[in-house]
Amino acid sequence: MIDPQNVSYLRQLGFALDYLGMACLEFGELDEAERWLTAFRDNRQAAVDADPADQDARRSLALAHQNLGDLAERRRDFDTSRAAYRQAVIGMEEIARRNSKSVMAYRDQTVALLKLLELEVSAGRHAAAAAWAERELEVLTAKRQGGSTLPGARRGGRRGNASSRCLPSDRSVCR
Repeated sequence: MIDPQNVSYLRQLGFALDYLGMACLEFGELDEAERWLTAFRDNRQAAVDADPADQDARRSLALAHQNLGDLAERRRDFDTSRAAYRQAVIGMEEIARRNSKSVMAYRDQTVALLKLLELEVSAGRHAAAAAWAERELEVLTAKRQGGSTLPGARRGGRRGNASSRCLPSDRSVCR
């Protein structure tokens, strides 16, 4: 019997939900992408609730918010996108505070900040963009002062750009 409180089960289900959501987003099936990505976010929240110390669950919850921000941006719903990216930044900042030696946490944080910066520039909100740029520089500077090097943050976070992901060749998973 499947136990929804089982962290291993939640993790595996989360991978599937994320994959389905991102595949649908890639194919332009935005309603289905929202269905899967919302389920992924809820799954990751359940994993965090089941084990608050699980940093992988916290990271993937922040990335789920980022994915929903990408979806909202694709729909040109910039207020929703901005709110989702802010949730991602908050999650990434918490992870970086808990583990200051994690290069991945800083990289993820800079990616989320970059998304906010780009969104504000696109909207012509240059003062807000400058504030996000300043915050990103603070993150990069703080990490460098810690003695670690920060690999180049790529747009798109842990997956790279959409074209570099391996996705199914048909749209059946999006229906």
